[in-house]
Order: sequence, then C-alpha cells, then structure tokens
Amino acid sequence: MMSSILTNDLLTALKSRERLTLHLPEYRHAAVLVGFTDEPNPRVLLTVRSLDLPSHQGQISFPGGKIEAGETIIEAALREAEEEVGLDPSQVKVHGLWDDTFTPQGFHVTPVIVTLPPDYPYTLTPEVAEILLVPVSDLQNLSPETLTREFKGRTHLIYTYPWQGHRIWGMTGRIIHGVLHPHLHPREY
Repeated sequence: MMSSILTNDLLTALKSRERLTLHLPEYRHAAVLVGFTDEPNPRVLLTVRSLDLPSHQGQISFPGGKIEAGETIIEAALREAEEEVGLDPSQVKVHGLWDDTFTPQGFHVTPVIVTLPPDYPYTLTPEVAEILLVPVSDLQNLSPETLTREFKGRTHLIYTYPWQGHRIWGMTGRIIHGVLHPHLHPREY
C-alpha cells in the first residue's frame, strides 16, 4: 500500500465519506481511471491527448471514455486504460469510485481510484501523444490557478496546475484538486 499522506487520506476518504453522485440522464456517462503508482512518492497516470483526435486535442486527461452498454463503471475505466495506454487490468488494484463530475460537452464522469505498479511498461496508442507520470508531491507543492466559469446557470471553479510545461486543467484539474484535498466537501472544489 502507498505510504504518502495524500493516498492514505484519499483511501480513508473513499471509505468514510459519502460520494457525490450526479443524476444527469441527458449526459453521456463516462469513466476515468485515476491511477496512483504504488510507491512511497506515488505518481498519477495522465495522458496527453493526440492532436489527431476530433476534440480536446493536446489536452491532459486521465485514461477513460464512454461506458458501453452492459459495462460497469469500473470495467469501462479499465477497458479504456487498456485501450489508451496498454494497461493490463490484472495489474491494477481498484479502491473505489470518487465523486461524479461533468463536462460542459455533455459527459457525466465517474472517476475510479486505483493503484498501479510503479514501473509498468505503458504503450502509446493513436489516441495518446504522451504518457505522463506526475509525482503527487509535485502537485501538492503547486498552487493551482483558479478561475470561475458559468455553465447552465451555475458558477464552477476551474483549477489549473502548471507542471513542466504542461497545463493540467478542466475536469482533470478538478478531479486532481478533489483527490489532493479529500477532506473538502465536493461542492467546495
């Protein structure tokens, strides 16, 4: 088990707090894999989306995508991670589901929290331009830029983490902020 304070807090929060779920039937339901390497200073698995994709080209994201008919949230996150970065589902330890979130493009997203082997041989696929393993300690030491956006009559916070020339923001930044601060109520981030 990982020994960092973040991951211990996160795993405790997964077990002890009520997960925020959303009911957005008009949105497409998707799952993302929020994977932390199982080592003293865990790293989080992120991808840089290919410039050849029809949307969100070059953006940083978690492996994930649409939940297919008959698939569970966990099965979808594992399938997408295998398709996008070659992650063998048998090498993953699933801990649970994090708070639902959404995108302005109409996706209702459920993050799946997992641990990963520290030195897994990931592979690039046509969907992924680059694989990033970002040290959690780096993210904890950053002060994210925040801004607000209006969407469907509500104000939402957007967190941007600048890391080694990359801009981690949007839904990915929001999920990262939530897992870095698991004690916050989901509506506070």
